[in-house]
Amino acid sequence: MKKEEIESKICSETVFLEPRECYDDAIVDVKNNRIIYDYDTLIECHMIFYDNTYGDSVDVIAYDVVRAISYMGKYKPIINDLDDEDYDSEISSVSSFDID
Repeated sequence: MKKEEIESKICSETVFLEPRECYDDAIVDVKNNRIIYDYDTLIECHMIFYDNTYGDSVDVIAYDVVRAISYMGKYKPIINDLDDEDYDSEISSVSSFDID
């Protein structure tokens, strides 16, 4: 998604994964003022930005990022696995790695 498109769909309380220069390329949509990231692309972005191995990047995203989302407030990010056949229904219901 383009930065302008993202900015037009969020509120001042929307939470982005940081650093944005690393993770913004993994944004696939915005729904209800919440950023939706693709899980596999997050791993790829992490590998490139931090020059990490695939395994280390999976560990960081799965442990540090996904686990922290539940503490990020009302407009916390959503991490979606685009390989899921039910992607469209998940987006419409704002679920998939949506940890409460």
